[in-house]
Amino acid sequence: MHAACRYRNDDLNRLFNGRYLQLAASHESPCAAELENVTRAFFADADSTHAKWHIDMHTAIRPSVFEQFALLHKDKSNTLTHFTAEQSGALACTLELGKVRAFGHNYLSRFVASDAALRRPITGLAPATPNNTLKVFTVVGQIDKQSEQFKLRIAGDIANFTPFARGTVLAEDGDYKYEVLRDEERIVFPNPTVKPGLRAGLMVIDTTEETFDSL
Repeated sequence: MHAACRYRNDDLNRLFNGRYLQLAASHESPCAAELENVTRAFFADADSTHAKWHIDMHTAIRPSVFEQFALLHKDKSNTLTHFTAEQSGALACTLELGKVRAFGHNYLSRFVASDAALRRPITGLAPATPNNTLKVFTVVGQIDKQSEQFKLRIAGDIANFTPFARGTVLAEDGDYKYEVLRDEERIVFPNPTVKPGLRAGLMVIDTTEETFDSL
């Protein structure tokens, strides 16, 4: 927070499920260990008659076609949401609230609706009827960075949820490449600067009966 950067040595949200043990010298490893212990203890004390929720709130590095969105991802990963889902049986998701800005410089008025929506289930109130049509996307692919030769073939300032047509090659890394295999796929969290072995982007599609049946 003081350095105003996402991480110093390693992406904190890729160090859970014990991965921090492989990176003992990392600045972020002690924080990952503490978060695992705290969340495990928190859910262990939870009332077993109620659902366990973990909503991990973030701001995104890039602008987005859809400013606020939630992500549920079933593939195994080393994120905090996957850790709480796997270890504590939590209903866990990542909630992106907008584009990251320096502390104290976000427009809090833009988060009023999200704030109210999150307070309702915490206080036992039923969810409010949404004013807007909810769009749902399904993760259909992941772009992996395998080496430092990795090339992400998109503009550096491209927004989350930018669509790409079938046949577009989005990434190459030696013999590996990611090519769009459906009529349209949208990219989320593209980041070519991650370390080898980590995710450099997710690919999603609109969730409709037709697209869901094709998975």
